[in-house]
Amino acid sequence: MTYQLSHVPALSTGGVITPAFFTSNAAVAFSSPTLTVPPRGQAGFTATITPATTPAQGQYGGYIILTPTDLLTRPRRAARAALVDFTEVLEVLARGLRNGSVDDVEEALVRGRASQPALDEWRDAVRGAADLSRVSPQGRSRRPELERLRVGAVMTDRAMRSARVVARRAVAPVTDGAALPQLGDLVAEFAAGAGEFAEAVGAGLDPVAARKRLEEVAKQLDPFSLGQEDWQSQALVLVLRSVAVDLQEAAGASRTQSRAALPPI
Repeated sequence: MTYQLSHVPALSTGGVITPAFFTSNAAVAFSSPTLTVPPRGQAGFTATITPATTPAQGQYGGYIILTPTDLLTRPRRAARAALVDFTEVLEVLARGLRNGSVDDVEEALVRGRASQPALDEWRDAVRGAADLSRVSPQGRSRRPELERLRVGAVMTDRAMRSARVVARRAVAPVTDGAALPQLGDLVAEFAAGAGEFAEAVGAGLDPVAARKRLEEVAKQLDPFSLGQEDWQSQALVLVLRSVAVDLQEAAGASRTQSRAALPPI
């Protein structure tokens, strides 16, 4: 991460009998105008402070500010990492449903639970960048994308929670020897859409293709045609409908658009 170095002077105070405040002309010179900190590393700089010339024998102060040159780098990276985790959870779950593999379904559940730190990092990265954007002149233009990333973090978290419910509920029918290839194919399509979403977000692009793919999957989530009178399969489809709505919203669709893609029940 590269930071722009700057200094903001604070008011000076002076006076013996009647102390007062004064505008400070203290200055700071930096050994370099920017500071680059490697991942998980350290970096330093030298700040040479020139005292305020007035008031005589007064006190002065100020602030040294490190502003990221691009507020979107960390949030985009965190978003991509969390979505890649989500994609892998869905891929393993899809394989388990197709093949009737208890091990794969249980692995998907374990991976889903282990993904929470990545989702939390996404949310924290967006929150930190949004705070900086309020005090950085360069940050104003980044606010719309930061808001989209904030919504994406919230909705992806919801979708992941629903995916964990699917994995947990799928354990019973798969343990009984059932393979659910139709549901597995749909979950695989969800995984493909989440993967496209991850790459678009990481590159700072509008995930149009991901939204379209997720919408097409949502159109197929009819619990009556997919469940085939099997109440357990129907229950899984109902939860997958929640995944579909939340993932579409995470990718930028409105709530109304996301719900409209689902078959009526």
